[in-house]
Amino acid sequence: MTRPTPDDDHFRARLLTFQRELLAVSSTDLEAAQSVELDQTAVRRVSRMDALQ
Repeated sequence: MTRPTPDDDHFRARLLTFQRELLAVSSTDLEAAQSVELDQTAVRRVSRMDALQ
């Protein structure tokens, strides 16, 4: 087995940084992919009569 070189440590650190970034992005994507629930009380529907006035 070969001994680690300074380059190995550099690339290992970069790979670990990329891994943390990917994990953060994937957790954000999971939150964004969840269903959105419509609050009917917050949305006012306009009837045809209201639209004509």
